[in-house]
Amino acid sequence: IIMYIARNDIGVLFGVSTEVNIEVGQIIPIFLISVPFVAVTRITTAGFYATEESIFSYVLTYIEPVFMLAFMFVLPQLFGGQIMIWWSTVFARILSAFLALILKSHVDRKKFAEWAKASARAGIFDILKTFQNMGIFVDCHKYTYEEILQLTKAQKKYYQLIKRWIN
Repeated sequence: IIMYIARNDIGVLFGVSTEVNIEVGQIIPIFLISVPFVAVTRITTAGFYATEESIFSYVLTYIEPVFMLAFMFVLPQLFGGQIMIWWSTVFARILSAFLALILKSHVDRKKFAEWAKASARAGIFDILKTFQNMGIFVDCHKYTYEEILQLTKAQKKYYQLIKRWIN
């Protein structure tokens, strides 16, 4: 907000000419459009580093300048004017942010699948331990469904659950 309000005075702080200051005042609003997208990309990049998904961090770090370069070659030619150089940075940052969200979604699905697999394994071990604490499955005896119900003294509402466990 401060940059937008002071956009016509920022150049003066750096001692630029009046003409350049006017141009800076016109460019700042374009630049500010990309700020939320930069935030998404930077936070996602840091998150990838923190979770040891470094390859995705590298991709996000280096893809933005590649996008900028590509847009800087294309947009001024198509739409003319130096102003398209600034728009190139905005489009590159928007595209980088969308890529960051896509990569994050991919990693989230992968991490969730790992978590689900580990949880299922832990659940199976917990069920087995519960049965062993009740004296079931501690020897080579094959237990019937009815014997398990009798040994566990399970309430009727848990019969279906126990049936799922043993099948």
